[in-house]
Amino acid sequence: MLYLLDRDNDTIGYLDGDDCKDLNNNILGHIKRDDNDPMLNYILDKDLNIKGQLYGNEFKENNDRIVGKVIGNDLISCVSNDLLGHIKINDTKDSNNIARAGTVLYFFFPLYSSHYISKYTKAAEKGNVVSQYNLAITYLTGENFVAKDIEKAFYWFNKAAEQGDAQAQFNLGIMYLNGDGVEKDINKAIELFKKAEKGGEEKAKKLLATAEEMKVEEERAKKERIEKEENERKEKEKRELNEKKQKQFNEWIKKGLCGYCGGEMIRDKRFGLFSKRKKCKLCGCLNP
Repeated sequence: MLYLLDRDNDTIGYLDGDDCKDLNNNILGHIKRDDNDPMLNYILDKDLNIKGQLYGNEFKENNDRIVGKVIGNDLISCVSNDLLGHIKINDTKDSNNIARAGTVLYFFFPLYSSHYISKYTKAAEKGNVVSQYNLAITYLTGENFVAKDIEKAFYWFNKAAEQGDAQAQFNLGIMYLNGDGVEKDINKAIELFKKAEKGGEEKAKKLLATAEEMKVEEERAKKERIEKEENERKEKEKRELNEKKQKQFNEWIKKGLCGYCGGEMIRDKRFGLFSKRKKCKLCGCLNP
C-alpha cells in the first residue's frame, strides 16, 4: 500500500492495488496497466472512464498534455514545476508503484483540493497571513488542484495586504494594474507597489516605475480624449446650426421672402422699371 501525502506531508489517501481511496476507504478511481506495454497505465474514474495516462514517470491528460511527473517520492507539476505532493511507501515491494500512486494523487484532485482548502481557510480566517497569502496564490494560479477563482484570490490578497504582507501588496497591485478581479485603478496599484517596496519586495520597484509611466500615459490619453470630444461637440453644434440656417433659408425663399432675414422682397429700381430683380426691404440684400 502506498500513502498519498499533500506537500505538507499530511496523509490524504492511499493506493490499494489498482484502487485510489480516500481516508474513509471510499474508492475515487483506478489505475490499470496496459496488457501489452507494462510502462503504460490508464487512469480511470469510478465509472471506468479514462481520465489520462501514465507512461514511465510522466502522466498526461486526455488532450495529450503532459501535466506531471514523479521524481523520487515527490509529485511535480510539469506546468509550474511546483511540488504538489508526496508518496509514502509502506512496504519496499511497492517501490515500483510510486509513479502510479503519484498519478492518482494528481488526477483525483477533489480529495486533495478539499483537504488543502479546508486546512488553509481555517487558519486564514483566524488572521494567519501566511495562509491568507497561500490561499490567494492557489486561487490565482489554480495550483494544488484547485480551480482558479480571481475574486477569491483578490479577497485573500487584500486580507494579507491589510496586515502588511509585502508580497500580497505586490500581487494585489498587479491585479489593480491589470484590472483582474477588480476595476482597474493605476493609482491604487502605485500605492500598493510603494508599500510593497517599502516592505522589502524587490520586484515592486520595477512595476512601480511601469505603473507611474502608465499613469502619465493614461492622463495624456485622457486629456487628448477630452479635447477630441470637445472639438467633436463644437463641430456638431456648428453643423447643426448651419443645417438649421439652411432649412430656414429654404423656407423663406419658398415663401418669396429674403432667405437671410425673412424680410419682404421689393423691386430694385436701380435695374430699371421693368427689371425683375428684387432686394430685401429690411437688409437690402439682392434676391439670391
